[in-house]
Amino acid sequence: MEENKIERISDVLRAVNVAFYKKMYPMLANIGLYPNQQLIIMLIYENKEINQSKIAQLTNREPATITKALKRLQQQGYILREVNPIDSRK
Repeated sequence: MEENKIERISDVLRAVNVAFYKKMYPMLANIGLYPNQQLIIMLIYENKEINQSKIAQLTNREPATITKALKRLQQQGYILREVNPIDSRK
């Protein structure tokens, strides 16, 4: 009985997720964003001092993927990247 309930919940969550992304992707594309870039923008908005390592950790992405995404967001004018004068790695 419990497994059946978990399976039903999983099916509902999967359907909600699919519907959400089907609606969200075209909206992101209209403003020039790729999927998941909105998460990076939200994290930066919520914490102006966040570094790339923390973004990678919070989004469960590889640091190289975050580097590419940040470069793209900067080129598009969505973010401004600044080098930390004390630690250039941040």
